[in-house]
Amino acid sequence: MSENKICDKYIQSLEVRNFQLHENSVVNFCPGLNVLTGGNGRGKSGLLRALQLLIYNRPMRGVDTHLIRWKKKSLFIKATMNDGSWVIREKGKDINRYTIFDPVKYPN
Repeated sequence: MSENKICDKYIQSLEVRNFQLHENSVVNFCPGLNVLTGGNGRGKSGLLRALQLLIYNRPMRGVDTHLIRWKKKSLFIKATMNDGSWVIREKGKDINRYTIFDPVKYPN
């Protein structure tokens, strides 16, 4: 990545737990265009809803309820960027937080 330019960053992986249809899903992305395919009711839109909740801290309009998987207490969404930074969103009855890690700011 050249000089940590924001345009050089992309989401390398998305981990979604207990979110709608996703009990424990991990999707890996490549630079450039990525396409999600699958049959009806397989969770493609759910991944987009998870990203929207992670980025904007609010679900898509009309989908405010039923985000947490049935009989689970909380959801977990983690996006890992190609530079090693990541953001986690946890939401439930007893938890509501973001956790962010930046390896440039906090190197090992």
